[in-house]
Amino acid sequence: MGLSASKDWKPNEQAARQFRQAEQALLKKYGVKDITTERHLKLSSNPALGGVTFARVLEVNLPVATASQPKANDIPVMFFHGGGGTPCDWLPILPHLVQPGRVVYLVERPGNGLSYPLDYTTVEVADFSAQFVSEVLQALNIRKVHLVGNSFGGGTVVWYANKHPNLSTAVASITLVGTPAGFQGMNVPWVACLVRPWMGTIGGFLAPFFPFIPAFLMGVVLRISLNALSVGYLYYLYLAYCMRHNTESIITMIMQLYPLAHKGKGWKLKDLEHLSLKTCVYVLMGTCEPFISSAQQDEITRCIGAENHIRDIGFGHIPWFADPNEYAITLQRLWAEAEAHSNASESRALMPIFHQSPNAMVCKRLEPRSGKVF
Repeated sequence: MGLSASKDWKPNEQAARQFRQAEQALLKKYGVKDITTERHLKLSSNPALGGVTFARVLEVNLPVATASQPKANDIPVMFFHGGGGTPCDWLPILPHLVQPGRVVYLVERPGNGLSYPLDYTTVEVADFSAQFVSEVLQALNIRKVHLVGNSFGGGTVVWYANKHPNLSTAVASITLVGTPAGFQGMNVPWVACLVRPWMGTIGGFLAPFFPFIPAFLMGVVLRISLNALSVGYLYYLYLAYCMRHNTESIITMIMQLYPLAHKGKGWKLKDLEHLSLKTCVYVLMGTCEPFISSAQQDEITRCIGAENHIRDIGFGHIPWFADPNEYAITLQRLWAEAEAHSNASESRALMPIFHQSPNAMVCKRLEPRSGKVF
């Protein structure tokens, strides 16, 4: 019952005003000029929240070009941001992914931005997240929607999909499978809040010692610590080192991490079969890709693909803080590669094993000739 006093909570008026002004500036900067509605949804059936109004949703209409009118039956797209994020995280890439005129919902998860606070250590994260998505859809009277989530939001949409096996819409989850967003049935531990802000400093201090850390030992540390969200930064640094120097190490690291999401209440790719995603293409993106040789790519494809019956694994490099056009172009190229290995009648998806900003997303293509993903 982490929000027993939520009914009396209100955001600081000055802070809220400045927050909205910043949102408006970002909307204008990225060409999303019209917020149709800002809704504060009352999700009354959620006991952890005491039935209070807490979910903030921005309903955005993307500008419509005269030559591209929206279709009346277009399915809306709903985006869920990551931990510590806001709905505006999606704005840099939104116009490059979504058809002009299509309705977009940017959902602010509890505990972020202007939504009601939530201590995630007090709830069972998977069940809470699945219920949260269900109630948002019910409150908006939406029966069919495409769901896209980044990081924690990526886990949120997968948890929802697993709870609804008859779901007929597309789901895109952008999250590292070895993190809590790749798990079901766990709480976010308190140590995450304590340790995570210091990981950049700690990682920078330990990086010079990586050459002396055996891959299997690092794997043991990750198995113990990943669920505390406390070694993500170390993992990326170590991953970069392995990619530069040792193919065997990187394979060991990936195979150490990947099964973490396949044990206990974790989800497997086969859990997403009801979403009609028949050909999954894994894309390893981020800051490390220039160090991956073609031979390493083949080995990674063989190891991961053999275990999970994945036919194709795509590799693409999207640098951090890249221009939105770079993201869009790279994603379109990767999708073309995926389509080249699939039958035209199959639905396809690009699923990542990376963890970065929502500006780099992968999802099911709905309108192949449009140049957009949605």
